[in-house]
Amino acid sequence: MEVCVKSLCMKYSIYNNFIDLTDTVKAVYNSASDSFVLIMGGNWLNNPPAELRRLNEDLYNELCGAGAIVSNEEDEYKKQLRNSQKIRLESGVFHLMINPTLDCNLHCWYCYEKHVKGSSISSEIMNSILGLISKKCIEQRNIKKLILSFFGGEPLLEFDSVRKIILHSLVCCEKKSIALGISFTSNGVLINDEMVSFFKENKLDVTFQITLDGAQEEHDKTRFTKGNVGTYDIIIRNIHCLLENQIPVILRINYTAKNFSSILSILSDIKKWNEEDRKYVQVDLQRIWQDGAKELEIRPTMKLFREGGFEITSPLLDLDYLHHPCYADCVNQLLVNYNGDVYKCTARDFSKESRHGFLKDDGSVVWMQGTPKERITNILPHQICSTCSIFPLCGGGCIQKRQEQKDNVCIYGIDEQKKQDIILNRFYNYVVKNKCKFQ
Repeated sequence: MEVCVKSLCMKYSIYNNFIDLTDTVKAVYNSASDSFVLIMGGNWLNNPPAELRRLNEDLYNELCGAGAIVSNEEDEYKKQLRNSQKIRLESGVFHLMINPTLDCNLHCWYCYEKHVKGSSISSEIMNSILGLISKKCIEQRNIKKLILSFFGGEPLLEFDSVRKIILHSLVCCEKKSIALGISFTSNGVLINDEMVSFFKENKLDVTFQITLDGAQEEHDKTRFTKGNVGTYDIIIRNIHCLLENQIPVILRINYTAKNFSSILSILSDIKKWNEEDRKYVQVDLQRIWQDGAKELEIRPTMKLFREGGFEITSPLLDLDYLHHPCYADCVNQLLVNYNGDVYKCTARDFSKESRHGFLKDDGSVVWMQGTPKERITNILPHQICSTCSIFPLCGGGCIQKRQEQKDNVCIYGIDEQKKQDIILNRFYNYVVKNKCKFQ
């Protein structure tokens, strides 16, 4: 649908989405600008843009301001592809992920990793890792921030190695006025006062992601020590210790069809934390990928957590992969395993066959499966993405999944109903937190 207006051809954006809020109020959501426009009564958008301008110039101007009406000369899909690649090729942040060990103190049934008992970073590999950090911070002039993310295995099993890497990074960052951020993906069992004191004394910008598997009864059936002791109470106590010390925590709640009904018991337990402590926790609902049961309605549960004073997210409903892509899709990111093997993705096993490269003695990386830049520029979204009305939120999704899913289908299985759920969730975020722009 297009017409010429003052010698300029205009059209409705392919990224417009429509939701009925009431019988008389409709919202137009443009996913490219992340903006909503409310339309009160009438089927105004049945008119071509030029006719709409004649009938309701104020609405026409609102829609133009929200990106819902664009120049006919604009190739919207190619513009989004360019934006996506520009963000992924940004090199001002170096994100170094490290597996200090592939050993773990727990053995969760759904874990995809092959644990390596007693694995740790040797002195030779440690020197290579420290060399890599020095090279990036000191020799690469445009680095503005270094992010260290400790993964595993359970990274806190090798806290001495973690400490050494952090202290070296502090020195490098201070020399070049580079910001340093640190994160841990941990089961939370081993957190202690010594670790918290180390973070505080060095004024570190630290965050933790810690997981619960449902409420206490369900969790303790999945996450228990080698002596069959449940870990729910320990983890809740350690999370609270972090929050009391203003250390932010992403509380990941893994759910399945079986344990989903127990999640509200977690809310009852953590509502005991005071209002100040709650500011430092973000709840993240994640369905265990091996759970193949039917779709679950999670929005009422999310609403109850919000009403309880917690920020809560869901990876699908809060979709924004184009502007905030997966770390593995960024050019200046890599993961170093305890043995010096290099990977991009943490959601696959760390076998020799899967590695993307390895560290040399001097800290430089030898890439074996193409460089990160080649990975970004060569593995494009599926053809179906070119006509998707929420492509600017998804950006074609994870490069790893694109590579593995060859069929021309949405890699996240998003249908029209899920699109509506995603848009309604964004509208809620606008109303509550003004995250989305409103014209």
